[in-house]
Amino acid sequence: MALQSRRGNYERRRRHGNNGERSDRMCGYAMTLMLGIILFLGFFVIQNQITMSINTETVWSHYDPIRPSPQKDIAKFEGAHHLRNGTKPVFVLHAGPPKTGTTTLQCSLPVLKLEEDGFLYIGKVTDCPFSRKKRAHYVNTKSLATCMNKYSGRNNTWLEQQCKEYRKMKEILDFSLENDFDVIYSSEGFFDGFELSDAFKSLVSGFEVKVMIVYRRYYQWLPSRYNSLSKPDSNRHKRRTLEKWPKDGGQTIATFTKAYDSTFTERERKIDLFSADTWNVFDLYKNHYPDISVLSMHKVDGILSHFLCDFLKATNACHKSKAFRETQKNPSVPLYPDRLAVAAYDKGYLRKNVTRPQVRTKIWASQRLLGIKSFSDYPLVCLSDSQLQNVLELSLKYEKRIDTNENTWPENEQLIKHEFEEYKMKGSYCNVDTKAIMENDRWISFFKYI
Repeated sequence: MALQSRRGNYERRRRHGNNGERSDRMCGYAMTLMLGIILFLGFFVIQNQITMSINTETVWSHYDPIRPSPQKDIAKFEGAHHLRNGTKPVFVLHAGPPKTGTTTLQCSLPVLKLEEDGFLYIGKVTDCPFSRKKRAHYVNTKSLATCMNKYSGRNNTWLEQQCKEYRKMKEILDFSLENDFDVIYSSEGFFDGFELSDAFKSLVSGFEVKVMIVYRRYYQWLPSRYNSLSKPDSNRHKRRTLEKWPKDGGQTIATFTKAYDSTFTERERKIDLFSADTWNVFDLYKNHYPDISVLSMHKVDGILSHFLCDFLKATNACHKSKAFRETQKNPSVPLYPDRLAVAAYDKGYLRKNVTRPQVRTKIWASQRLLGIKSFSDYPLVCLSDSQLQNVLELSLKYEKRIDTNENTWPENEQLIKHEFEEYKMKGSYCNVDTKAIMENDRWISFFKYI
């Protein structure tokens, strides 16, 4: 019996020992594989760093905004330069403002082969559906502004050493000067002020700078601007506070009336509704760049065609743009689902585990079940009569600045007044009355069901 017991123990140790050895071998294989992967990745990163450091002086070969591959050369442009007043190439500075078709221009210009008309586009493309590789062909205007503001007061040599986007832009501008190209630069950088700085002016000093600003009628622009500044957008860092409930640090959306009066509560997202309209931007830039043009967004063929065909006189790109169907790249979204969601949250009508985006989506999808067929079916709170009158007066005043023809003005004035009334009827200057909705039994039952 003792012998059998010892043999049984031996057999168990032998089997377990084999399993242990097998386990050790497997661990060894895994460790070897992981070490190999780490070494491969390390080699790849080091190789990239070496390549980047070697090619620091030839940024253009990596960031060419025209050609899909660095090997294809761009021929020197020999055509007519319709924008030039003298011998200097032209630097077209498109300064927006927001909500005037800016994104449409920024996303269309890179695909129209402007080099055939003697232009290179180097402006903003961050809001366009381009691949990361294609985005790298253009100047990241936000990074450029951040770096130039960070090192404001330093000389251009310092900026060139510290700012990658500055180096990239300088290389492209040098290439443009050498090969007789005019340049189109689009941004909304006036918020940072860097395009008005001495460093930026020095950067484009080899060019004749022409500023282009787009005009949109004030009564149209104002509600669009309010929506753009207020709408939830999880892709924008500063808007992520609109994804969380107030108790978790989330902000809320102010009504149009509060935004108009600039009277915000502590938890409301504060917005500047007025500073970026066409004529404020015009007056700001006029002090720095005397050659400034205003293009109307209300031309029949659209702002893209107006810019290419009438302003740039870029014949080839103009012809290509006729096949484009201008669509909204940065459309407005309804704000009332979010404001209703927060109001229901404040009243305690919602379950604890439901998220703010989920409630917004459910409200939007269930409106017809709750008897809502259009925005006007909601109880609304709108701008006061005096506020609406002020919007109309400013709209007429601003229109008068661009329409200087006394013969056409009476007809245009009637058009403005008629369209303004249509905007009022649509509720463009209104918000849903959340207090009235929170007292509706049908809505209360709906919120408790979500």
